[in-house]
Amino acid sequence: MKLSSLIKPLLLVAAAGLATPAAAAGDTNLNELRRLVDSGQFEAGYKLAATQTGLLGSPHFDFLLGLAAVNSGHQAQGVLALERHLAVVPANDRARLELAKGYYELGDYFRARQEFEFVLRYNPPKDVQANVQKYLDAMQTREVITSRASSRSYIEVGVGSDSNVNAGTYKSQIDLITGTLPLTDPNSSEAKSSFVQVSGGTQWLRRVDAGLAVFAGLDFDFKHNPDATQYNAINLGAYSGFSVAKGTGLYRLTLSEGHMRVNGEKYRNTLSLTGEGQFSLGEGYTATSVAQYSELAHAQVNGVRDARMLTLGGGVQKTYQSAWRPTLGLQVTYAKEFNLHLRDDLSRDVITTRLSLAANPTERASVSAGLSRQQSSFELADIAFGTVREDAMWSADVGVNYLWDRHWLIRADLQYTDNESNQGLYSYRRSLVGLRSRYLF
Repeated sequence: MKLSSLIKPLLLVAAAGLATPAAAAGDTNLNELRRLVDSGQFEAGYKLAATQTGLLGSPHFDFLLGLAAVNSGHQAQGVLALERHLAVVPANDRARLELAKGYYELGDYFRARQEFEFVLRYNPPKDVQANVQKYLDAMQTREVITSRASSRSYIEVGVGSDSNVNAGTYKSQIDLITGTLPLTDPNSSEAKSSFVQVSGGTQWLRRVDAGLAVFAGLDFDFKHNPDATQYNAINLGAYSGFSVAKGTGLYRLTLSEGHMRVNGEKYRNTLSLTGEGQFSLGEGYTATSVAQYSELAHAQVNGVRDARMLTLGGGVQKTYQSAWRPTLGLQVTYAKEFNLHLRDDLSRDVITTRLSLAANPTERASVSAGLSRQQSSFELADIAFGTVREDAMWSADVGVNYLWDRHWLIRADLQYTDNESNQGLYSYRRSLVGLRSRYLF
């Protein structure tokens, strides 16, 4: 027998022996991670996976990490892991469903819907279809509460009653520097009216790669007040931007332009650049941040109100994994408005605090409520009043949404606002009751 034929097996055995401890440790950790995920111990599984950075990029490890992270409140990390896994194993429907769920929990309904509908195209089992439909229905009810209503087109019609269409004062006289005078201008007093409101919009989104998406959209809103037609208002808006999912966060940058007309006449144009961040903190906690720069251009006599505004804000939300899935949120924003015509009596600092609550009593119903306080402090005394204006505004709102079917959604609203100002002309109270029906295409 040749010497080489004896040496070769010995070298292979030695090499295997040298590699065994590390490989065995990796296999042991992977098996333990699989056991924890299979038994539903997702938080323990996530903590174990977080220590195995050397396994990142392994398709099987990324799959288990993604499942553990998404189901333990670490959605951003789970989304990234599942995206890596699907880049290698695109036919794994379980991974795609968990990815869609991660997007849903992050509030990125655009991409969540894309992934859910991708799975439905391949006719999965009935129980999977039913589960996916629950998420699609929940997104439609939740989207009514958000500022951007849907990743698809929608049209909405509403009716209601507004106790103070023009935010006019309830006071019959005001205190000026020259003395107390009766208020005779009807445009400054409360104007009550029923209303009919028509809104709509559409949004387009395209995913560029696993973490990057671009979007654009249009919105419009028309409110007709039969008993105060001079305050009929039209709002038109267009926006575009992109979103990035990276690390523990989801980031958006949006450029938007708005145009407002009152009684058929141009009132104000607004151009804004907004940066937003949403960060998963784990265990149901989410943090948000916003920074916005805006330019406000008014028409005609209101041109003196032209301004630039800088807004900074942040907040935190907690979603409880219990019946109704309640979400409690607190947000604080600070805004600085700079008048562009040297009217420092119109420049102001604004601090807004909002406490919100949202819940889903059933798969088709959602409720929301909020309480806000806004403090506005102006910089210079008004020449007519002889005082520096200070406003304190409280507002409360309640909304109930019901998804009639996959396309029709009904919403009832109740809002109340009380603004108290040291300059009586700006003190007002307002209540609004509305019923809306939205069709989602």
